[in-house]
Amino acid sequence: MCFSATASFSASGILSAAGITTIRKAKPNERMYAALPFLFALQQFIEGFQWLAISSGEHSLVLSYLFLFFAFFLWPTYVPISIYLMEKSGKRKDLLKKFIIVGVACSLYFLIGLFKLPMFVGVLNSRIVYEIGLPFINAASFIYAIVTIGSIIISSHKMVRLFGVAAFVFAVIAIVLYTNSFTSVWCFFSAALSLIVLLHFYKFPKVS
Repeated sequence: MCFSATASFSASGILSAAGITTIRKAKPNERMYAALPFLFALQQFIEGFQWLAISSGEHSLVLSYLFLFFAFFLWPTYVPISIYLMEKSGKRKDLLKKFIIVGVACSLYFLIGLFKLPMFVGVLNSRIVYEIGLPFINAASFIYAIVTIGSIIISSHKMVRLFGVAAFVFAVIAIVLYTNSFTSVWCFFSAALSLIVLLHFYKFPKVS
């Protein structure tokens, strides 16, 4: 699989259109979830410029930090909160509160590491590699996945759960096939999968 500025900018354009559509259709408590495609569009837009910078000879440190702000800080907190606001089931809301607390802790852990530890950015097999020597990275990544993907899967909304299941499947694919460039590849996969968000706003099947 080959990624490029064209792939990132194309994904950004499609996701921007999808995000504007979902935000317009969303109820007030759904707007954070509805904004996911648009936020992923911004992240892919940033990486598109990172590709251009790399093509010109050197990556941009500013763009690296902006991209990883989404990956490391925003998603572990934003995702469970967006699901919590949509949820009507009391038991699920109680569980999601715990996800939010863990997500905030996870965000802070990654953010502190991002600004305190040296960062390596390079290209491996046509994929951008972001490396930061965080301690306990395997455990932290596992918690990250539980918080972001798990919070989606426990939703009572069927189309939201579909997004979570698809995200889990592609996370496994990214780990197995693209271990060294997991952060970039996983964010690209997640961005593409966020188009599933559209289904929630055109169909509203829910389970009790």
